Amino acid sequence: NYPDWLNGFLNYAQYSEAPKRVFFWAGVSAIAGALRRRTWIEMGYFKWYPNFFIFIVGDPGVIKKSTTADVGMRLLRKVPGVKFGPDAVTWQSLVTSLAESGEVATLPTGEMVDMSAITIVSREAGNLLNPQDREMVDLLVSLWDGADTFEKRTKMSGNDLIKAPWVNIIACTTPSWIAGHVPEYMVGGGFTSRCVFIYGDKPDKLVAYPAEMI
Repeated sequence: NYPDWLNGFLNYAQYSEAPKRVFFWAGVSAIAGALRRRTWIEMGYFKWYPNFFIFIVGDPGVIKKSTTADVGMRLLRKVPGVKFGPDAVTWQSLVTSLAESGEVATLPTGEMVDMSAITIVSREAGNLLNPQDREMVDLLVSLWDGADTFEKRTKMSGNDLIKAPWVNIIACTTPSWIAGHVPEYMVGGGFTSRCVFIYGDKPDKLVAYPAEMI
């Protein structure tokens, strides 16, 4: 419906308080969730898929982090076929969610491709990610890279073989949580280099009753 969906989304969200850049990245997460693994940029030796790990960062109540993320995610939930992962995640539940999301997608060219794609929305990053759980951190790093297959072996559950895994994340957190919980391992291990951190310290404007503005 729009020649530039992101501009249309920013116009749709203009009556909210959060900074425009925060809404821009909420829109990026929504587009990524709709595209999933059916779209990529061919790089010769590898492919860039449109999955993002986006963290909206701000002090409590200042830029309405969860409300901002929900504006894009409410639209995404209306798209047929889009699958969402759990709000609170362990690496076991993440693997299970990916395994259950497997499907065969049809591209515009008629080609059939495997895809195990989920979007995760987390109002509190602490529910999504335990920085002390190295298995979880390493798993997310591996999944971001877009391997064709992923296999996880466990003593209790046996083997989980996932075809074409794809994870898209939008999460909300505070500067104090990052300062208190993100260890050096997450930086040196490559996790934070795969994330986009969007920080806001003040609203663009104050809107007491958005419905009246709209």
